[in-house]
Amino acid sequence: HRYLDAGQLQAGEIAARTGVPRRTLSRRQAQACRRLALDLAARERAAARSLAQRSDLPLVAPVERAGSATPVGERSAGDALLDAVRGGGRRLALPTEALDRLATERPKSLEAYRLARLATWSRPAYRVDTRFVGLSLLVDRGEDAPERWQAEAEAYDDLGTVLAAVDSPAVVLLGPPGSGKSTLLRRFELDLAEAGLRDDAEALPFFVSLGRFWPERSSAASQAPAAWLDGLWSRRFPDLPPFGQLLEERRMVLLLDGLNEMPHAGFDDYRSRILAWKRFLRETVADRPGLRVVFSCRSLDYGAPLSSPEQRVPQLRVEPMTDPQIRDFLHCYAPAQADAIWEGLKGRPQLELVRSPYLLSLLVEQAIASGEAPVGRAALFTAFVRRALRREIERDNPLFQPGPLLDARDYRRAISGRQWTTAWALPERGALLPGLSRLAYGMQDRFADGSASQVHVGFDAALELIAHPAAEDILQAGEALAVLDEHRGRDEVLFFHQLQREYFAARQLAAEPEAAVERCRVELRADAVRPSLAEAIADLGPTEPLPPLPSTGWEEILRLAASMSEAPAELIARIARVNLPLAARAAAQPELVDRLPAALLATLREALIDLGRDSAIDLRARIDAGLALGELGDPRYARGQGPDGPYLRPPLVEVPAGAYRIGDDAEPERGWSPKHGLRLAAFEIGRFPVTNQEWACFSAAGGYDDDRWWETPDARAWRRGELTAEGSRRWVRDWLDKIRSEPGLIDRFAEQGMSPEQEAMWRRRLAMRPEELEAYLAWKYPQRKYAAPYAGEHALHAAPTQPVSGICWYEARAYCRWLSAQTGERYRLPSEAEWEATARGGDARRYPWGDAFDPAACNTLERRLRRATPVGILPQGRAPSGAEMLTGDVGEWTASLWGPEAEQRAFGYPYAAGDGREAASAPSRIQRVQRGGSFLDNADQARVFVRNPLPPDTRFHGFGMRVLREPPER
Repeated sequence: HRYLDAGQLQAGEIAARTGVPRRTLSRRQAQACRRLALDLAARERAAARSLAQRSDLPLVAPVERAGSATPVGERSAGDALLDAVRGGGRRLALPTEALDRLATERPKSLEAYRLARLATWSRPAYRVDTRFVGLSLLVDRGEDAPERWQAEAEAYDDLGTVLAAVDSPAVVLLGPPGSGKSTLLRRFELDLAEAGLRDDAEALPFFVSLGRFWPERSSAASQAPAAWLDGLWSRRFPDLPPFGQLLEERRMVLLLDGLNEMPHAGFDDYRSRILAWKRFLRETVADRPGLRVVFSCRSLDYGAPLSSPEQRVPQLRVEPMTDPQIRDFLHCYAPAQADAIWEGLKGRPQLELVRSPYLLSLLVEQAIASGEAPVGRAALFTAFVRRALRREIERDNPLFQPGPLLDARDYRRAISGRQWTTAWALPERGALLPGLSRLAYGMQDRFADGSASQVHVGFDAALELIAHPAAEDILQAGEALAVLDEHRGRDEVLFFHQLQREYFAARQLAAEPEAAVERCRVELRADAVRPSLAEAIADLGPTEPLPPLPSTGWEEILRLAASMSEAPAELIARIARVNLPLAARAAAQPELVDRLPAALLATLREALIDLGRDSAIDLRARIDAGLALGELGDPRYARGQGPDGPYLRPPLVEVPAGAYRIGDDAEPERGWSPKHGLRLAAFEIGRFPVTNQEWACFSAAGGYDDDRWWETPDARAWRRGELTAEGSRRWVRDWLDKIRSEPGLIDRFAEQGMSPEQEAMWRRRLAMRPEELEAYLAWKYPQRKYAAPYAGEHALHAAPTQPVSGICWYEARAYCRWLSAQTGERYRLPSEAEWEATARGGDARRYPWGDAFDPAACNTLERRLRRATPVGILPQGRAPSGAEMLTGDVGEWTASLWGPEAEQRAFGYPYAAGDGREAASAPSRIQRVQRGGSFLDNADQARVFVRNPLPPDTRFHGFGMRVLREPPER
């Protein structure tokens, strides 16, 4: 009975409460048990038939114990596995101990090596079937205007398929912890090993954790990646052909996991290691066609430096799981509870926390076990540990009996499963869980100062970090809990998953606020940050975006610690003094924000706004502050409730009535000449471009499905998906005409930062025959219906406080009509004359801040950010009107017309509002005027008088808007 819920009623109690005689109750229970057994047996047979038909599952089905008769009879496990691979038959059941032996024995041949790799990833600890790696892989096409990351039309669930479509010998797989990067690499090695055994394929995979690069620094030669890999191979596999020979034979597929996990002593040290791998790619891989290298990395900011003009390294990004993928995952893992779990997640902040397979699997396991889904990452990991503790106790594992690791009270609490005092409480009176926390904390401390690997420590070093007489038992217990993994061949200990290590380190950090303050302290002032902004930009390659500030390595651990702190408000307040953006991100966590005082949250928000507009603060820190403000809630936007749902009222600035000058005379042949004066009535205009947080209200209210906001026949046709392609195609044709008319234009763009890939793309387009170009454009820009901005699904552009990016003219006008209906006020796009008056004020300046270009005042191509910044962080670029971000970031649609062709303006200067140039009903063949330039444009395009004509149905990265509010009618 100890396997039943301790709170379950006994038979006598049930009989007494229901009034059913006990004998009748027992008979009914026996009948129910028989029916249940029959039903379960039928379900098991159906599941076995279903699994037999699935080609995506690994060949081996591990079983816990061999029993009296092993599944492979008298033959060796290796022979049985080889026969199963070459026979192409049913899945093979092998005991886990046999798999362990196969995985750890030193292979004597390449065949034995491949068998060992297959066995390694077939063990229960590694789930490498593709059910939970149904991820969106985006191929990096380089800085291909206007969209760098392009989703392939085909859905990928393994690396082999997508790598076949990538020509480069090296790629970087990018994604956050838990997204499935390592799983993809393991499954790829398993598939390559199986193919080599079955089909005699020559590709030989070598999976390596970069957390051990490089353990020795005795000489420069030992630091070279080729020498390090050679030493690693020769120590592990002394009986196999040498690593150098296999490289020369061009058979190797190097799977290098955790580029960001390389031990390093600081940013410069890390950079030197990246440069070493760049040299390896250039000098070793590029000259040996057939070699393939796949890195995995935690983020783009670590992966981008591998690219160089000589050796481009495309990037495959693991996107967060979409809603349909999450629902499919739930139906795979928990079909009976899938709908209930989904209803508990849908539309709630918790959903954003589980868009990775690892975290979602933890949530599902807990929901199955308890019927409830934990809220927050700390609660997810805590529930996992609680279940693991109870499992080992019920298995009668001697390590988990009352004693040094779990005292009697811990034991009773763990087995009872009764209510815990908090969502993160664990039985910590014994030595086990505090010891695991000390180990994780010590490993993180060593990694942070660069003296040891992030995730691996030697066995003796682990004992020292645990610092307890029962340290060896604690390590064994950690393995039993599936928290630790010990590699006995290399005498190393690591946490099974990086997120588990961060969780246990956070448990200790939560109890040590002074240590938290010191470990999270960062410099934010521009004159103190190293490398400086200028140094960081100067060190970038031509295609590399500006990386964020160097991290402390404790950021995610602090966020977990704050959610488990007994005094979170005090901890957040103290962290805010040394790292305000991090404190705000910690406070914004759904599981924590409601526990914090409103006054503290308000103080954090105002402090973030102040930091963002302080020009003495490094730009990268101001960006962090702006992004954190979006997570915490931006008080500059007043929330209202309209007839169709909530909306955000934009902050506005007033532009007084009066005389203004627009245009410029320096280039008489251009569309903005001559300079001339005009008078404008007073109006109010958005202080910032419209942001993603504002646009989200429009989308949530069904803005893309409601004809009321799409006022003209062309606008409604665009909404239905009938006018969504031609504008983009025209944009490409217009640029090709411009390039042909200005020889050397591509060369000038290349000098200004255009990537080699983008340059090659335009040259390919130039070389196409007319019919080839049209076929290409039809493929590149298909006709389809849209329900979100062009960049809205890409995390790099989707932060709440970033300007909405990737909207066409029709979308911009629909938003204005919707906002007007919600507020009862009159919002519209500004005319280009109103926009220019906002930017220039009463004089004829060239930029909102003056006549000289200042890269610190705006976000253009020169700043190298490659994305829009959060609003309110570029105070140097403020216009006389008080409006900000008028140049760079996003080009802003105006209401004004240009003419049918880019080189044939129908509405020139002087500006005349009554000549038809403000007609909203103009057909889609008439181009509209965009102003200000974007993060993809250079300083010339950002001048306030430049008129940029574009088809109204065109939508690319960097196309945004700003609203104008008309005075109320009198």
